[in-house]
Amino acid sequence: MSDKKLPVLVKQDKALTQYLDSLLMEIPEAVPEVVAETAVEVIDKVDVVTDVVVKDVGEYPDQMPEWGKAPFKALFFNVGEITLAVPLEKLSGILTECDDIKVMPGNSERYLGVLVHRSKTIRVIDFESLVAELSGVPKVASSDEVLPPNRIILIEGERIGIACRNVTAVEEIEPTDVRWRIGSTKRPWYRGIVVDKMCALLDVDALLLLLHDDAEEKR
Repeated sequence: MSDKKLPVLVKQDKALTQYLDSLLMEIPEAVPEVVAETAVEVIDKVDVVTDVVVKDVGEYPDQMPEWGKAPFKALFFNVGEITLAVPLEKLSGILTECDDIKVMPGNSERYLGVLVHRSKTIRVIDFESLVAELSGVPKVASSDEVLPPNRIILIEGERIGIACRNVTAVEEIEPTDVRWRIGSTKRPWYRGIVVDKMCALLDVDALLLLLHDDAEEKR
C-alpha cells in the first residue's frame, strides 16, 4: 500500500457474524414436511409441499433477479472470517495487486481509499466497515496487526472494488439452493442465503444504488 497510513481495519468478525445471522431471520424457513398418520395423508402432504416449493421459486418472479431464475455461477470470497457470494456475471474482474491504495481526505470509513488501474480510478470498499455502519455497530480501536486485502473484486465496470482477504471458489448455484429474500428489507445489499454455505448472496445492483444514494446525499 502507499506510504500514507490506511484507516485501521478493525476486526469486526463478531459484529459481522451477528449481522449476517440476523439476515436469516428475515427469510422464511423452508416449509417442513408434515408426518401424516396414514399412507393416504402422506401422499396428500407431499403434494402440498411440492406445490409450496414450486410457488416459492416460480410465483415470485418479481422478487427474484433475472440471473437467479436459472442456474448461475457465483464467486465465493472471505471478508474477515465470513464467506460471501456474488453472481459471477455482475463482476468486472479481480485485482491481485493491492499495494497502491491511497487514502483520500474526507472519505467515509466504508472506503479504504482509491486505486488506479488501467487509467481508471477505483474506489475500494472496506466491506466490514460498510456492514458495521449499516448495522449501527461502531468500530472500536484494536491493537491487532492490520492485514491488508489480498484481492479486490471489481464491480460497476471497474469503478468500485470490494476488498477481501481471499477468493475461495467459483461454483454453480441452482435457484433452489438459495433462500431468496422476499419483500422489502432494511438490508437491500443482500439477495438471499446460499443454504449449504450459510452465507449471504450479494445483490450488486442494490449495493451500488446504496453507495450512489449515499454519495448524492453528501453532495
